[in-house]
Amino acid sequence: MRICVLLALVACDSLATSVRSVYVAPRPLEPGREQLMPLSIELDATLGEEVVTAVFCPTPFDVARPPDTCTSDHFTLAKATP
Repeated sequence: MRICVLLALVACDSLATSVRSVYVAPRPLEPGREQLMPLSIELDATLGEEVVTAVFCPTPFDVARPPDTCTSDHFTLAKATP
């Protein structure tokens, strides 16, 4: 039995601006490792650190308030001038 979860990607710019972006609204994700999504993300011009968080949930959810049944993982991007 294949169990599908919902995935959302949200990001928050450095603490100086605290701009929050929803890169991917909750959408189904098939089980498996290293899944490719049929989309791309374009970063804004704000320099500094940006924390991108992936939220995984078995049921539909609001990205502003995911329920306790969701799990998450994150990574930090360091955006700098070339």
